[in-house]
Amino acid sequence: MTSIPEILINDARRTLLKQIDEGVDANTLQGAFVAWAAPSAVVRLDGRDATLQALAASGAERTYQHVAVLGFAKASGQLKAEQDDLLRDGIMWICQRDPVVAGTPMGFCMDGVALTGILLGANGIGDAAILQKCGQWIQRCRSATLAGSGLADWQESLVASVCGYTGITWESLSENTALAAEVRVALQSKGIVSESHEQDLDGDEEKTLLSICSESSSGLDPIRATLRLAALDWIRRTRPIISFRRVTVPEICSLLRRVGTGFKRWTWESKPRTKTSPEARKWHIENEYHVQNVLWAILAPIFPDLSDEDATPKVGPVQPRADICVPSLRVIIEIKFMRSSDAPKKMIEQIAEDASLYLVEGSNYDEIIAFIWDDSRRSEHHEEMIRGLRQIDGITDAIIVSRPGSMTIDED
Repeated sequence: MTSIPEILINDARRTLLKQIDEGVDANTLQGAFVAWAAPSAVVRLDGRDATLQALAASGAERTYQHVAVLGFAKASGQLKAEQDDLLRDGIMWICQRDPVVAGTPMGFCMDGVALTGILLGANGIGDAAILQKCGQWIQRCRSATLAGSGLADWQESLVASVCGYTGITWESLSENTALAAEVRVALQSKGIVSESHEQDLDGDEEKTLLSICSESSSGLDPIRATLRLAALDWIRRTRPIISFRRVTVPEICSLLRRVGTGFKRWTWESKPRTKTSPEARKWHIENEYHVQNVLWAILAPIFPDLSDEDATPKVGPVQPRADICVPSLRVIIEIKFMRSSDAPKKMIEQIAEDASLYLVEGSNYDEIIAFIWDDSRRSEHHEEMIRGLRQIDGITDAIIVSRPGSMTIDED
């Protein structure tokens, strides 16, 4: 695959996340789409609010958007089995609506996201008759917009790809563009691949990556940005977290975010693993120094110049010492240990104070990565803490890793 500087990819991803976060309302069809297409993008966009509203809508209050929301909820695995009847009823209702009234295409004909959600819902129910009826209705909607009115190119590609996957004919106007390839890659991340494109998946990824890195990601429609983000994250699945030729600060952040996955094989035994082991072993992480040791073991093989407890310029009578530093990248990794008795506010205040001491005139460092080990597992506070830490001058990024569930202690 084409070699693209990771910094360009990270910049594009940050831009996309910002646009999605600022442009999507969790209560809407857009929120449901984000929850389905890129579930890890924005924590608050989990689709639940929109789904609850859609489930409650009935009679004159029900809209085609509600049916589409339920379709995405079904595709995301959020609907319970007993709620399938509400989705089935909604699909039958929308399929009875005429796509054209008095010569004017209805709004749903020009809403590619809604058409996609409705089709995914029909496919997810697993009833061939309903899928066939929905497919016929989708084709009628297509006929209403075949002249090019209403659907943007990316919407064309979105609906065409899902139709191809479900065996429904959709006369696509632009299958060979980079934009169409990008949409197909995004859908590939959801397991949606039509037979006609199975042979050129690598080519689609190549086109997509080049497009993302050559075109600005700012100013995109939030749903268009979501598709691009899903495609980007899918492509990166086969790329290492860091480039060993020239590691960047964003790559360090990406590596540290995955520290939690490494604890899958952490030693925490209930009984001896071998006959020669005298007893079961548990590698406790009980304080900030233990966390520093973990990160040192991860980073030291990568950075020959890694240093710990590095002194930064004195601030009056205070001699600050940074936890872990990478002098070649002029970055500090500041580590905190959050116990159940520690308020999240306290963690932010401590790191803010550290930043004000480390990044003074004459310092060898320009930026800080905040790393918090949450021994109390209060994940409900993480998003707010990360957002707050990123607002502090000098803090490039913040990572919070909870104590693994397998690492139980008597006090829990």
